[in-house]
Amino acid sequence: MRAVWLVVLLVLAGCATTRPQPTKPTSAPRSPDAWAGFPVGRKPRPIVLLHTMPRAHRVDGRSADAGRSSTFETDPPSIAPTANVRLWDGMAVLPTIDASTALRAMLAQTKSPPLRVTRVDFGAAQFDTDRGPLTLPAWLFHTQDSAEPLVWPALDPSVFWRFDKVPSPESRPSGIRVTKVDGLKITVTLPHPHEPCRGKPPPAYHGEARESDTSVMVTAVPEHATGCAPATSTLAPFDITLARPLGDRVLVDGANRPIPVN
Repeated sequence: MRAVWLVVLLVLAGCATTRPQPTKPTSAPRSPDAWAGFPVGRKPRPIVLLHTMPRAHRVDGRSADAGRSSTFETDPPSIAPTANVRLWDGMAVLPTIDASTALRAMLAQTKSPPLRVTRVDFGAAQFDTDRGPLTLPAWLFHTQDSAEPLVWPALDPSVFWRFDKVPSPESRPSGIRVTKVDGLKITVTLPHPHEPCRGKPPPAYHGEARESDTSVMVTAVPEHATGCAPATSTLAPFDITLARPLGDRVLVDGANRPIPVN
């Protein structure tokens, strides 16, 4: 068995002494009920993927996506019906899917021209989730037009929450992150308008949490009504005290997009 490890490298620019770059303001907070159906008490906790699937790599300026008529040139390896996977809350035995099932799932997601799948490997890949990076069993589909494989989880969709329907990280303003979780207290870097209204001092903001049984929505809110709508936002850390520990609930921003908690 050939294990292939793919690591996502995030390049962060700037430093603490550099003035934060302005970002577009986020939309008005929505109700956290978008996560009302999340099974907080389920063990193991469902995996919330933060990737647009399939994971594709660009080669020679083109996207290496799976085509609708893709077929195997060689027989893919057979795997066991379950796999031992280390999750954030311990080891779990999870159901797997075979390569054909994974390929069909990919074909349902893409609309690119057909590509020949020249080789299929069963290995492991790192995926971003709402509880940080997880290394999961994965199918790696090699095509004739790509030096890197397409990656698809080798786990049954039932172990994920709304597989491939959770907003991707690209839809969330960059820089939103959790820097500390300590019981009832969390520290989150959030965007907030920083431009003062005409004739007014710079606005003051504080972090606020709207909690439900399944999610915690965190936003930066003004201490007082600003009376204007600034065009840009900046990022700053906010200390927020929750009514109860975050636990297995999903942490989201004002647009219901998951914020990773490592």
